[in-house]
Amino acid sequence: MDKNGTLQVKKDDCNTARLLAPSNYRRRERLRPRELTVLLICFAAACQPGTVCRGGGAGDSTIDSGEEPLDVSTWNGVWGGARNPVDSLLAPEIADQSIRVVVNPTLGGERIRIRLSNTFGRYPLTIDSVHVAVSKVTEAQDGDLANFTAELQPGTNTALTFAGGSKVEIPPFSDSVSDSVYFPFSFGDNLAISFTVRGSADLPTYTRCCLGAFSTPPSGGDHSVDEMGVAFSVDITSRLGGGRGCPLLNAVDVLDPDGLGTVVAIGNSITEGTGSSEDGPFDRWPWLLARRINAAGLPLGVLNAGISGNTVSLPPETEDKGNLAFLLETGPERFDRDVLQQTNVRTAIIALGGNDLRFVEPNTDAIIAGIQNMVDRGHLGGIRVLLATIPPSTMGSEQESHNDDRRKINDWIRNNQDIEGWLPFDETLRDPENLDALQKQYDLDADNIHPEDAGRRALAAAIPLELL
Repeated sequence: MDKNGTLQVKKDDCNTARLLAPSNYRRRERLRPRELTVLLICFAAACQPGTVCRGGGAGDSTIDSGEEPLDVSTWNGVWGGARNPVDSLLAPEIADQSIRVVVNPTLGGERIRIRLSNTFGRYPLTIDSVHVAVSKVTEAQDGDLANFTAELQPGTNTALTFAGGSKVEIPPFSDSVSDSVYFPFSFGDNLAISFTVRGSADLPTYTRCCLGAFSTPPSGGDHSVDEMGVAFSVDITSRLGGGRGCPLLNAVDVLDPDGLGTVVAIGNSITEGTGSSEDGPFDRWPWLLARRINAAGLPLGVLNAGISGNTVSLPPETEDKGNLAFLLETGPERFDRDVLQQTNVRTAIIALGGNDLRFVEPNTDAIIAGIQNMVDRGHLGGIRVLLATIPPSTMGSEQESHNDDRRKINDWIRNNQDIEGWLPFDETLRDPENLDALQKQYDLDADNIHPEDAGRRALAAAIPLELL
């Protein structure tokens, strides 16, 4: 501290803080207040819009824009999610070809920018000829995709630039944000972002919870201006893990002077949307919450940062080594990247802990400490934090003792004085006659873990909008 009571941070402090950051440590204890404060200060100093930030790990980020940075409070994140490395056994080859990603923004606007990610890439990634358009993909009444096509709405395809140019090279372990462009669209319009990869994309980073992705064949060249989408003949959606995923695109922001900010839901499969049909990306509870928010006229974006299988304390052991890429990071380890580094975050919803009770040796103290760690870091980052109670789920041979642990954690959540509120996920889904089981009307395929469509709608309806 200096004589005015201001915390002074030196370069060595930042180096130490990064070593203690959740992406680099496995300690069960919480970071001390000064450690947390230094970490947030170092991050803020290193990664302001309009600057370049290069680091040595996947938790670091590049924000590279050629325009004068606008006040961050005027931008809302309207689409984005959890970043993952594509398993090399599953990854489609991406080299010298065009990609078209289709996403469903949770808020409309008139001015747009996007973020491309090379978070897990080991080599520079070169992207050229980036465009945004309104997609012809539409939503059916039942929440499924009424159609899934690479075709664009005629006359909407608009070029995006990076530092004023059509091409951007993204360093390893980094991201790049485009310049903004005038592009009016409304809630309910689905957007198609098209770009060309020059050279190869090493270990391409993908983002969960998009509507889908198409590509031209390898060496297919630049087809980003193709409105009919005929050249995008390869559907790569199902090859990216985690359900519907898309490569390289990580976020879409809109400029809104009246915007209230962004809500980020960080959770496990219930948040990501396991149980919604392969063609039902509009049935995830964060999207259904966004629909309620828009109906209420609130200028809030909602991002789904759910990852199936995600835990709080330790990653689950699995014999399927090919799936480890999707499960390596716990919620606290990815919290900075998937929550705090999103655009203008106002509120974080944390819905984690159930997988710890099923997949790893349960340790309620470790689970509570991990959740509290995220709460503390969220508050140091200036955001509101809401915790969701853990719904019932099948616990195997030790079901009774694990449900005792679940009840203990839920009681802690309900009585936590450090948060802005708690969300009744347990209370909404549980059977009133058996508090350790899901209501039959909400139980997907009787697995007693995942809610089906009516259950996801019930979760979205149970969230008080005034808490956001």
